[in-house]
Amino acid sequence: MQRIAYLTLLGLVVAGCDSEEGPIRQGGDKRGDTGGDSGSWPCTYTTTEVALDEVTPLEFAAADVLDFTVGASEQTFEWLSTDVVVDLALGVTLDAEDARYVEGQSTGTDDFDCGRWIAVDLRVSFLTSDGVLAEAFGTTLGAYSATSAMARAEMAGEDLEGTYSFPAGANHRALTWDMTFEAGVKQGSVTESYQQSMGGGIGSATRGIVGAWPAGSYKE
Repeated sequence: MQRIAYLTLLGLVVAGCDSEEGPIRQGGDKRGDTGGDSGSWPCTYTTTEVALDEVTPLEFAAADVLDFTVGASEQTFEWLSTDVVVDLALGVTLDAEDARYVEGQSTGTDDFDCGRWIAVDLRVSFLTSDGVLAEAFGTTLGAYSATSAMARAEMAGEDLEGTYSFPAGANHRALTWDMTFEAGVKQGSVTESYQQSMGGGIGSATRGIVGAWPAGSYKE
């Protein structure tokens, strides 16, 4: 059942949640499940503001996780299509005075594990030495244990500050960062997504991981 909670946290609600309307993805887009039908998601969520050093019912505080999450680090970043490795300057700062304790309650007849976690707002700077990624963005850290946490953020292609380029004619362009944090370890991946018209009103969608840090950490 812990894996269900883990996947719920990673895939749906790392960006926070609304106590009555269910999970909220990045950008405030409310979804009940991966198909987007909020009525089919068998959970409701209660959010409680807590101090950063307040021990929650999970038996740890946000500060315990922030100890190994917040800070600047020098990493290596690998562009997967070319195997080129560049330096990465990764910075994570706190962007809130408090944290949130989120607890899910099953609304169905089955005893579905809706999960519970601590959420904290962060700012991330992500600078590769080749200048391709020179980004700064907000995200929400989600932690269901005192030893690990994760975050996800998405930026539209037109908002990118680096020189990253999408295929000609692509629209609905975006990059998504998936990040995990443990004591002594900060790693993650960058995913590219876009759509292209194929003529006759038909379009194709493309999504794939384009880079990962530290170099060599990505396994298909």
